[in-house]
Amino acid sequence: MTITVILTLLALSAGGAVGVFVPAATGLKFLWGALAAIGAEIVLFALFFLAAYVVSLCFPKDKRYDEQTKVTRFFLDQTLWILCFFGGVRVSVNGAEKLPEGRFLIVYNHKSNFDPIILSVVFRKKDIVHISKPGNFDIPIAGGWIRRNCYLSMSRTDPKEALRTVMQAAEYVRSGKFTVGVAPEGTRNRGEGLLPFKNGCFKIALLAECPIAVCCLKKTEKIAKNFPLKRTRVELTVADVLPYETIKRMKTFEISDLVRSIMAAKLGLEEEKNDELSAV
Repeated sequence: MTITVILTLLALSAGGAVGVFVPAATGLKFLWGALAAIGAEIVLFALFFLAAYVVSLCFPKDKRYDEQTKVTRFFLDQTLWILCFFGGVRVSVNGAEKLPEGRFLIVYNHKSNFDPIILSVVFRKKDIVHISKPGNFDIPIAGGWIRRNCYLSMSRTDPKEALRTVMQAAEYVRSGKFTVGVAPEGTRNRGEGLLPFKNGCFKIALLAECPIAVCCLKKTEKIAKNFPLKRTRVELTVADVLPYETIKRMKTFEISDLVRSIMAAKLGLEEEKNDELSAV
């Protein structure tokens, strides 16, 4: 938000200067000033993302970071806020008071690429790093910055690599460095209901001995459809928080089934009992 305010003030200043000094009638001065302000804001944000791209090239793709700096975290938080703002995202939050103190595992349903962005913006004081698919770390600008800010890549084909990611995520939470976010569905759901859960992600909470915050997002799939002409009112709800004492004697598939039932109930989904889900 801070960077957006600064750049907007600079753009308005440029527009005001043009409005004052342009040799035109009073009405045209206002028009020229408004056009100059809009143009200046577009140019300033373009320069901002150009700078972000250049800096992202300094983060080696083969290096794995496990520490953030205040500067890189601030830059990431500001950029995510900008994406939500200009993406027309407006968030209604319910149940935030349920979130525990300290670090924890936060899980959520996955309907849009904006899901982890929204969670990071709304709960930015929780210092969330997300587990994401490897391809996201190759995206220009974003890939470099999420890698530098200790986001974790989860392999879908290499079980040993996936286990290392789970163990690293658990260490993040246990050591108090970060809260870890993950979508148990494992990929974006383009249909109705919930996809089968990947039970292994819940091992993070068992290894870290931490609570699990179960979040539900509604209407995020409409963001891309509504952009750029219409805003999207997204609903984010902290459905429940499972203390470690509740889950410590449970198997991962049992935790998965419990979380799934909580999500389904909050999302208003009717799901039949399916024993195959526990084997995924």
